[in-house]
Amino acid sequence: MSLPGYRTIALRGLVAAVVAALLNAALVLVARTLAIAPGFEPIAYPPVVFLTVLGVVAGTAVFAAITRLSTTPGAHFTQLAMVALALSVVPDVVLLFADENATIPGVLVLVLMHVVAAVVAVRVLVRGVGRQD
Repeated sequence: MSLPGYRTIALRGLVAAVVAALLNAALVLVARTLAIAPGFEPIAYPPVVFLTVLGVVAGTAVFAAITRLSTTPGAHFTQLAMVALALSVVPDVVLLFADENATIPGVLVLVLMHVVAAVVAVRVLVRGVGRQD
C-alpha cells in the first residue's frame, strides 16, 4: 500500500473541509429553525463555518505529518483524532457556565458539530490508507 502524497492529502483536506462546513451549516440552520438556543451566538454561520474549516485544515496538516512519521498512519491519525475530539468539546461544556444564553441542547449541537467535522475528516483523509493498521 502506498501512502498518499501531499497533493492528494491537500485535495482530500479541501474536500473534507467543504463537506464538514456544509454539514455543520445545515446543523446551524436546523438549530436556528427549531430555536434550540436563541441568542446563543456560537451557533451562527460565520463562527461555525470558519472554525470547522480551521479544524479540518489543522487535522489535514497533522495527517500529512503522521503519514511521513508513522508506519501505520491511518490508525495513528484515527486515535489522535479521537483524543482531539474529546478535548475539543471541553470549551463547549464550559460555555454552559460562562454564557447565560447557553442551553444544554445548544451545547449538544456544538458537540455534534465537532463530531461531524472529526468523522468527515477521518473518513476522507484516511481513505485507502488502512484503518486496520
